[in-house]
Amino acid sequence: MMKSVLPTIACLACGWVASAATGQEAEPVPAIRVRLDHPDEQLERLLDCFKGTKAASPAAALAAWKRASREPNQLGKPLEALIAALNPNMVGELKSLHGAEVSIRFDPETGLPIWSAFLPHDDGTFAAVASALVLSGGAAEPPIEEMAVDRLANPGSALMARIEAGTLLASNRAELKSAKTRLERLAEPGKYNCGLEVVVEPGALAGSQSVTVRRIAELIRASEQTNRELARIYGSLHARLNIGRAGLLDGTILYMDQRTFPKVAVNPAWYDWTPRDRAFTIFAFGVDPSPKSWESLFALANRIEKVDPDRANVADLQLRLDLLARVSGINLQADLLGHLIGISGWVGSTDGKAIDNAALVLHLDDGDVAERLANHLKPIPGAGSKPAGEPDRPRWLGQVAGQALRVARSERAVIVSWGEGALEASLKARNDLDHSSGPIIRKLKFDETKPMAGGVIWPERIPGLGLKPATGGNEAYTVDLRSVFWKITSKDDLSLTVSFAVLDLKGIIRRFLNQLPLDPPPDH
Repeated sequence: MMKSVLPTIACLACGWVASAATGQEAEPVPAIRVRLDHPDEQLERLLDCFKGTKAASPAAALAAWKRASREPNQLGKPLEALIAALNPNMVGELKSLHGAEVSIRFDPETGLPIWSAFLPHDDGTFAAVASALVLSGGAAEPPIEEMAVDRLANPGSALMARIEAGTLLASNRAELKSAKTRLERLAEPGKYNCGLEVVVEPGALAGSQSVTVRRIAELIRASEQTNRELARIYGSLHARLNIGRAGLLDGTILYMDQRTFPKVAVNPAWYDWTPRDRAFTIFAFGVDPSPKSWESLFALANRIEKVDPDRANVADLQLRLDLLARVSGINLQADLLGHLIGISGWVGSTDGKAIDNAALVLHLDDGDVAERLANHLKPIPGAGSKPAGEPDRPRWLGQVAGQALRVARSERAVIVSWGEGALEASLKARNDLDHSSGPIIRKLKFDETKPMAGGVIWPERIPGLGLKPATGGNEAYTVDLRSVFWKITSKDDLSLTVSFAVLDLKGIIRRFLNQLPLDPPPDH
């Protein structure tokens, strides 16, 4: 991922510097840019995952399910239209979308989104559709630099133009001209990896009306914006999604910053706390216990929260958490933050029908601190009195969603469990690795890159998803190819890479379709 992104960043930097040197007015920076590379190949690989299943394509599965279902319209029209488009006939149509880009930014005065798009390989298909729309309610617009412009519908609707380099679409005239400039600068597109690419520029996101979007911008904003051009490079987020061959779906998100990320790593032994027989997802995060690291984290959390004008005057998060901790019987810094080196946990189900089990494990650097934390933690406010017959150990903290919350200490770890038998299952897994998911992770060498964080999801275990394993018993959940992995790494200290992989997309699709009522049945 780094090899494919850094040249792009270098080109952007050169472009900005050249623009500044020549005095040219820089193009507005898109807040979000989406690029499609060989979408026809991506669809072909997706359709390959349906070979040998009960349906030849997502569209065929949708049609058969709607005929067999008592509630055929529960998915909604937009989602149905998207699924219906995933059929073999669309492979050829998608070839013209290779190299297509969509750019979105926000109007600096209104905060409303404005957009543009170009299709360098349009074979006339999209231009013909646009022409048909013009004839059915649109109209010709004044040209832009001798470029003919058409409005696709009523006044104020999208605009379209056709130039030698491709087809252009935009929400207004200025954006259409910007799309023309970008497409002509692109000249001959270079070699790109097959898949979907997304680039997010936080500085441009900040102009949105949406509080959520502005909070995302604050989250990924470069921590030190001393240089305008560098601030556009650092703080950017680059994401790529690719359906590979043999049913592999993988994705990568690269985030660059000007700060140095803490050197923390997940201890592989932390996964040992996960019971093999009931967890459908596990996770672990390394933590830097230094005051500087926590100050930086709380400062970021405060900035994100206070983006909302209604929250601008609330007390700082650290103060509020400190007061809450004291009510709970602990000193936030002395009993927790200054000694916390990692967090791990899992979520699961005892019967496969509902989420009713979970555990959170706090990994500390001092056994005495762990003992003090476990003993001082008080029941949650409003929990009422401890039920009759509830043992003194592990300590009872209350009830959440009808399930008991308990806390216990084991060596230098404090475990908070939720649900019947969750604590016992975690302790059993930790003490007897035959009942733990830890050996599975180590067998796959998931931790060999020393990730800062990581986790696994077993889709077949998620309640309500309907993915029954091909074989019975707990053994079905130990097979590595039935898992979804994710991890966060920082190799150069100035970037974070989030990567994930669905290792057996074909198998997941097959088992999912086996649970659906379809009409016609298989072999039709």
